[in-house]
Amino acid sequence: MDKEIILSAVQDACSVSTSLITCESCGRVHFNDEEPEKLEELTKKAQVKPDRYIDHGDVSIAWFTFNGKQVVVDCQCDKAAAIGKFLWQHRFFIRDVLVGVAEKNAEIARGDQKSMGKLQATPL
Repeated sequence: MDKEIILSAVQDACSVSTSLITCESCGRVHFNDEEPEKLEELTKKAQVKPDRYIDHGDVSIAWFTFNGKQVVVDCQCDKAAAIGKFLWQHRFFIRDVLVGVAEKNAEIARGDQKSMGKLQATPL
């Protein structure tokens, strides 16, 4: 699958955006001009270390959490693309796990009232 298609789908799935965030996959700091009190300092840092401080101008920064870490969608580390590719490659397994969990929860829900406490929010 094409990297741009994957990144576009990942970005569309993100329900959060921000104006200042660190990509915890690589340590890059992403910022835009919506943080005026921090903009001057961040712009200076970006001039000194342009590979570590990424100015997005007036564009909001899409991100998500994966495995407990913040991942910026269009970060140069390409972690978002790698995650999207992984999810796509394992989509049938992921589907089967989610269907299995839903079926088990449905079985429990159909059982007696004492079983209601056993419903699983996650398979782990």
